[in-house]
Amino acid sequence: GWYPDPQDATQQRYWDGSTWTEHTATGTARAPATNAAATGAAGTTAPGGTAPDTWTWQSIVVTILCCAPFGVAGALNAGRAEQALRSGDGVAAAKYANQAKKWTLWGLGVWGLVVVGYIAFFLLVIGMSGFSDF
Repeated sequence: GWYPDPQDATQQRYWDGSTWTEHTATGTARAPATNAAATGAAGTTAPGGTAPDTWTWQSIVVTILCCAPFGVAGALNAGRAEQALRSGDGVAAAKYANQAKKWTLWGLGVWGLVVVGYIAFFLLVIGMSGFSDF
C-alpha cells in the first residue's frame, strides 16, 4: 500500500509487504486502517500488516554477552520502536526496529569473532606449549 515516505513527508512511497519500493507519488498518504483483531491493538502494525519484531530481548542478550556498544545501540532503537508502536506509528516502529536489528546483528557478529579469536589463541598456546604430545 501507499504510505507517507519515511524519507520525505511530502511524498508517498509504496510498501510491497516486506520492503519499501522505489515507487513514489506526490502528496501525503493516509495509512490504511490496521486489523485490530489480527494485531491485538489498533494502530500497532507496520506497513505490511504485522507488528515488527523490535529486537528488544536480542539486543539485551548481545549487550550482556560482550558487545555493549552494539547492544546498547540496538536496545535504544528497540525502545524507540516500542514507543512508536505504542503511539500507533507503524512506519517509525519499522524504521527503528530495522536499526535495532542492524546493531544487534553487528554485535552478534563481533561476539562471534571474539569467540573464534579466543579459541584460536588457546589452540595456538596449547600447540606451542608441548601439550600436543598428549
